[in-house]
Amino acid sequence: MTLFWFAQAIGIVALGFSVMSYQAKTRAKILNIQFLGSLVYMLHFGLLSAWTGLVMNAIVAARNWVFVRKDAEKWASHPAWWYGFMFASVGSLFFVWEGYISLLPALSMVLGVYARWQENPARIRIATLIGVLMWIPYTVAVESYAGTAAQFVVLAAVIYGMLKHDRRGKGGGEFPGV
Repeated sequence: MTLFWFAQAIGIVALGFSVMSYQAKTRAKILNIQFLGSLVYMLHFGLLSAWTGLVMNAIVAARNWVFVRKDAEKWASHPAWWYGFMFASVGSLFFVWEGYISLLPALSMVLGVYARWQENPARIRIATLIGVLMWIPYTVAVESYAGTAAQFVVLAAVIYGMLKHDRRGKGGGEFPGV
């Protein structure tokens, strides 16, 4: 098995975490599962030499680790984290620039930071829907077959989660505005 196909196999494992995360009912569960998936995605993108993807997933892992603690730990609830992760997402482009295609994951990250600071799982799902659409061109450009498949599967999983948890009259709330 070549390194390229090994990287794709690692990406499939990360995909499993992505799907599981959006089926979680609470914010904390979503973030914890995504934390683990981000670690696996870091390996996947690193093996593909897709440095923007690797660094953005490192920021995702750190962000989710902090944000899941926001309600329990005073240090994690400081708004500086919100701005720090947004700055890290955009500022990291100075080091990992792969062309204009790198802007899409960075912008998706900014949106993701906003969403995951929220308490409402429905808002996380809506922002993720938009973010997924930003990641697709990047994963295609770096030939991350597993990453591209993951984006489409996550897209479906998010929509399913929205229908399952967020629709009026279906046990969830309603689709909130972002």
